[in-house]
Amino acid sequence: MRKAPLIAITATVIGLAGGIGVAAWLGADTEVAGGAAEVNDAVIVDIGDIDTSGIDTSGSGPTCIGGVCPDNLPDEIAIGEVRAYLEVLKQALAAKPTPETANACHVVSHEIGRRAIAGGAEVAELLELDDGRCLYGYQHGVLEGWSLRSGLEELANGIPTACSAYADGSTLGGLGAGEISYARGSCAHGVGHAIALQAVGTVRDAVAYCGGVGEGQIGGCAGGVFMAYASENPSQGGAAATLQLTAEEVQGLCPVLEGEYQVECWSKLWLLGGRVGLKPVDIALLCPAETSASSCGKGVGEGLYYEYAMEAYDAMDACPANVRSTCINGVAWAEANAWAGSGGSAETYQSVCGKLSGKLQLECQTSENEALKGSVK
Repeated sequence: MRKAPLIAITATVIGLAGGIGVAAWLGADTEVAGGAAEVNDAVIVDIGDIDTSGIDTSGSGPTCIGGVCPDNLPDEIAIGEVRAYLEVLKQALAAKPTPETANACHVVSHEIGRRAIAGGAEVAELLELDDGRCLYGYQHGVLEGWSLRSGLEELANGIPTACSAYADGSTLGGLGAGEISYARGSCAHGVGHAIALQAVGTVRDAVAYCGGVGEGQIGGCAGGVFMAYASENPSQGGAAATLQLTAEEVQGLCPVLEGEYQVECWSKLWLLGGRVGLKPVDIALLCPAETSASSCGKGVGEGLYYEYAMEAYDAMDACPANVRSTCINGVAWAEANAWAGSGGSAETYQSVCGKLSGKLQLECQTSENEALKGSVK
């Protein structure tokens, strides 16, 4: 089956609440399958009044961009220097807009964000510099650094205003209204990771702190918490060694949550299950029959998509009978999301819903459209 260059599973599986897709949250360990290319050969010139002459651009390697690498960044970056670093990345990304460059840009900007917090600036003023480039790596780095610098009480008190830079009406970084909403959802998801970094206890204890992010953003924040607990890799936003999770907890988690928390829990349950040895077909047995929990079946489909090595038709055939329709939708969403995440467009995407008919086909195509933010041909 045809594929665009594959973005690693850790990136593509994370669709945020409210339809926010892969571009809004690519984990810090994102990598392009098959290995990243050298991406430090962009020509860097100064633009406007941002002086980049003091930036070390001598580095090279697969995680470098514009000659800037994670290992040649200072431990602490002052806010004035942050602007210069982001300008270098902006120019390098514009000069070579490839998946490999975007990956390197995400990794480097993530480190810039973390080290900017170490430089003493506050979260809100640092996020004012965010323009959405580099797959929100800078934003996520700022939030992660904030968590690592703060105690739990300080973090909890700061959650309501952490994403204030992305309020409705903001013209941050020249972003339009839709992009601001997108960035706000990404920020809420990053707050979820920040909460999990505090290792506050059980996943249920941790997700309760998401109530501070505000109406409409709880699902995104909860998804960030769930992803951290599901992760085996601390760089994805959670110190996995300290985030304890058991099969019994996974099996009983979603029913005791309510509202946005529960919806997001069902959609991420397959990820949480994977951490404790439960396969997507095991998760399907936990999915309730209620239509309101359809996100569980969709999540099972996403899990099967990756279990079957991103072969959509094989994954669809494996969908359990009790969640078949929503599972198929999840497979279709995952396929389209992987395509969009690796730079493919709605116009060039080949639908995997063609073998279906009637309502099942329409729902399948709707899922693809949601991932692509366009109309499937």
